[in-house]
Amino acid sequence: MVSVRSNFPTAILFFLGYCHFSMPRPRKFVYETAVKRGWKEGTRLKFNEVDPGFIIILTVREGRHDRFVRVGNNLHTTVKISSQKAQYGCRLLIKPLDDVSELPIEVIIKRGEINGNKHNITVKGRGWPKSTGVRGDLVVKIQVLSNVMKWYQKGKILNRIMIRKTR
Repeated sequence: MVSVRSNFPTAILFFLGYCHFSMPRPRKFVYETAVKRGWKEGTRLKFNEVDPGFIIILTVREGRHDRFVRVGNNLHTTVKISSQKAQYGCRLLIKPLDDVSELPIEVIIKRGEINGNKHNITVKGRGWPKSTGVRGDLVVKIQVLSNVMKWYQKGKILNRIMIRKTR
């Protein structure tokens, strides 16, 4: 019998390497599935057509979106409008989540409908699709910009342009 002396970290490293390389490897590394409507974060996918002794389980994670936030089956978005549009009314066209196959979402703000800086408008049936085929709602948060705020934002944009030109 051969005896080899080594320190503890080396022995652990050797043991973990041995265990890692002696484990069986699947022959298939790419798995495909059709994403179904209404899948939520945490949905688990189990692939049964793999090698014997292997079970592949994937968990769906949601990514962030530029314009929409998902709350349950409802989508929330924020639209900024001027105080004149809030006072006299206007028509807003919002690009949908899937702007290839869906028409723009039309939101009509009537004259005097918005009082204050913030107002929510709910558009029924234009939210996240459920597995039953029905859709959640779209909640549009209207944020009214005062004239001071508009000038402040225009000033920030002009400052950015001036900084870029001077560099």
